[in-house]
Amino acid sequence: MSTTSHLGRHGYRGTDLTCVLSLALLVLVSRVAERGGLYFVDGPRIVDSIRNGTYTIQSPGYWAFAHLGGLFRDPVAGLAFWNILFSTLGVPVFYLLCRERQSSRAVCFAAALAYGFTYFAWFAGEIHSSYASQMLFPALALLCALRWQQTQRLPWMAAWSLAAATGFALRPSDGVFLLPLWLYLLPRKGNVARPWGLFAAIQIVVFLLWRIPTARALAAAHQPGSGALILLSMRTVSPLFLGFTGRSLANMARVVLPTIAGFAVLLPAIVARRSVEDRNIAVLWLLPGLLFFLLCYIADPHYMLCLYGAWFWLAVTGSAPRRAFVCLLLCAALNAVLFLSARPIGGESNSARLVNFYVVKYCRYGLQHQWSSTLGNGQVPL
Repeated sequence: MSTTSHLGRHGYRGTDLTCVLSLALLVLVSRVAERGGLYFVDGPRIVDSIRNGTYTIQSPGYWAFAHLGGLFRDPVAGLAFWNILFSTLGVPVFYLLCRERQSSRAVCFAAALAYGFTYFAWFAGEIHSSYASQMLFPALALLCALRWQQTQRLPWMAAWSLAAATGFALRPSDGVFLLPLWLYLLPRKGNVARPWGLFAAIQIVVFLLWRIPTARALAAAHQPGSGALILLSMRTVSPLFLGFTGRSLANMARVVLPTIAGFAVLLPAIVARRSVEDRNIAVLWLLPGLLFFLLCYIADPHYMLCLYGAWFWLAVTGSAPRRAFVCLLLCAALNAVLFLSARPIGGESNSARLVNFYVVKYCRYGLQHQWSSTLGNGQVPL
């Protein structure tokens, strides 16, 4: 399949603008309609950090995200505003990203719908943590990277680097997972000094702008570094330390079950043929984070927002667009129904408990009941 940009060849059309505006409006209405009070693990802590002026919680601190919320008199409303905005902008940006590889607007629209209404992505847009930022910035950075490849214009390189650096600032761990993809897309032949230099300069400046105050704030609060926290978490749940035990298998289930629930219907489109370039993009987008979550640590499925776009990218770039359209539209519908309608399964079987705590908890039911219990304490809110 050709990797030529369909937007670059034909330019924006009125239909594309209609799709972009329709997607943005649909996501905005959906997020506002389901918006609730202050909720979820990091959200209340980030609000407290804004109110007490520290702007950091445990490493990596989330200094940049807290400062965005601090721009508002009411930080709860501020954090909600940003997460709704990230969701509302991220979905049409993903549509434009898909148009870089797919001439069918219907396929791209269906992909963007599925991207916006994946159940744990919808959930992330309703809470007050930093996850929803990753609906926007990885897709925006990849879009700018592909436009750079097509045009070789340095403003696109600058926009790519700035989008990647901003996503890194808002969720530092996700910036690490995406670094192999950005390095792969950087030019490797010809005169690479200018684009590499520009990319690196923007990355370094933005990194220092948030990393220095974050380090100072964490030191003042006597908080351990990210490496120590990751190692501590791995020692309790990672199969690399524990082997295959109940706790390590539970950690892996937190990756596998949401992936099956969210994306299994895409399998017929994912197995289609595609270009080597598009396959490599998907692999580098997906695997670093996915392997870390499987083998090291994951607490919640919306950790995967930094990489979940790769599943839709695989469907969009395949050689069977009609099959992709059906799969993507079905994916969007099933995820929306799951988010809106899922209820806890009765009984104490292991399968019921896993579905309840690793899928249903991250749907509308979990939001309405502010479900904070875990599989460990076994309490399902009624």
